[in-house]
Amino acid sequence: MANRTEWGMRGLFVTCFIYEGEHGTSQSMCLPPLTVDDVATVFTPHNIDDVKVNDPLLCGFNFLPYATFEILSSRLGGVVASRFDIEWSQTSYLSNADRRKYDYSLLEKSLLARREPKTKQPEHYSQSEFAV
Repeated sequence: MANRTEWGMRGLFVTCFIYEGEHGTSQSMCLPPLTVDDVATVFTPHNIDDVKVNDPLLCGFNFLPYATFEILSSRLGGVVASRFDIEWSQTSYLSNADRRKYDYSLLEKSLLARREPKTKQPEHYSQSEFAV
């Protein structure tokens, strides 16, 4: 991606890409105004059947900062979110387990160590690698 410019106030963006054209020359193309989620549906890798599903060890409950929420709300005209006021007792956590009173076996089975995602250098793709 070479550039992403906000278009209007409805969460649309004009997104431009640079790709390797014929004979190793650089080419560029821009998409019409789309939401960020829709941009991700325009291109698919040529080996889409080999792409792995989400790694459950990298997924989890990540919280959205209020500052990010306010930016999204101002750009999109509101954001729908659910709020759950849940207070966990100290014995709800394995680190404070009271094994005399509670059975933690199901909790222990459901917990997985969260891995840090691997970082990768940007990759350059040729136009032939994508189906549009």
